Amino acid sequence: MDAQSGCYEFESLPIFREPLCLIDEDINIVPEVLKQVKTIDCPLVVVAVTGLYRTGKSYLMNRLAGLKRGFQLGHTVEPETKGIWALCKINPTKRDHVLMFLDTEGLCYVGKEDSSHDNKIFVLSTLLSNVLLYNIYSCFNSDAIEKTTFITELSKNIKFQNTKEEDSSDKLHTIMPTFVLCLRDFCLCLEKDGVEISADEYLEACLEINCKHGVYDRDSDWARKCIKKYFPQRKCFTFDRPADRMNINRLEDTYEANLSEEFREDIDRLRKYIYNLTPVASANSIPVTGTVFSHLVRTYTQAIREGKIPDVDDAFTVAKKFENERKRQNAILEFQSQISQIKLPILDKIELESSFEKIQKSVVTTFRPQFTLAAYGIKAELLQAHHSL
Repeated sequence: MDAQSGCYEFESLPIFREPLCLIDEDINIVPEVLKQVKTIDCPLVVVAVTGLYRTGKSYLMNRLAGLKRGFQLGHTVEPETKGIWALCKINPTKRDHVLMFLDTEGLCYVGKEDSSHDNKIFVLSTLLSNVLLYNIYSCFNSDAIEKTTFITELSKNIKFQNTKEEDSSDKLHTIMPTFVLCLRDFCLCLEKDGVEISADEYLEACLEINCKHGVYDRDSDWARKCIKKYFPQRKCFTFDRPADRMNINRLEDTYEANLSEEFREDIDRLRKYIYNLTPVASANSIPVTGTVFSHLVRTYTQAIREGKIPDVDDAFTVAKKFENERKRQNAILEFQSQISQIKLPILDKIELESSFEKIQKSVVTTFRPQFTLAAYGIKAELLQAHHSL
């Protein structure tokens, strides 16, 4: 990063200019795109959108990213987005963070040959994001809740190392992203028992479980239970219809002034919420940078392609191993660079040791305490080399 300008070298990458396919419709990683992500040495806020196909997910992501054109919009009954597409931007309110938007393939398209494909896409979206936007039209009624079967299947499609399925179910909430329900073309009054309520309160009211003696009345009650159990952090945003009938089918060409004022205000509320999020460390306390994210993508997609259940613990073990080695190498290089600037010979041993200790402290502070031993190792080698002069 250029400390004076606040710019990053990776900001010039193509993925910061336009959406790129990160994972194709056959769950194959696109290597060139993942390589770009790997160079992003900043904490990521990963925002993924999921939901039924042809519900305006791509347009929502374009608006959140501040783009008129970006993720491709479809104008037919067939889904436009295939696989998972990614777009990055420096957070305008927090310049040391990167926002990554993931637009995912729509769920429940009847033309898909692989019946398990939707679950694969949903699991990847959930595991890779720390904010999951679930996009649907109109209200969140029982029929809409019943269509969230992908959530009820999560415990069968995600596991933890050496943990049985029932135990994994109890641990899922520890790694789940924030669940954000996005209600499009919402025209109901937010009111309950004659009292005005917030969108969040509306979501919680919709998730109230109607069961008798532990027996659920219908599939929607089981889905409610799973949403509440797996996603302890929940939000809800409602959106007015974006435009009139004349403009609704060509939104990417519609002037800002022709969009509904209420819709623009609704989008601004969600955008403000997203832009003010703080990147969270993983359950293993690893800051999710582009490098860590790339290792997670590789581990999860490989497991799915091999017909295995993605293992969260295994994925972060791999990511932590590579990230620690990368940090160690960077610490060593920085230590050596600063040491090389010491003018030798220094005949005063105390002065030499003091110089080493200052440089060591500086490097260790920068690259985190776990690299102390590496720094001490370099110090010992250089001291020995000096004494031999």
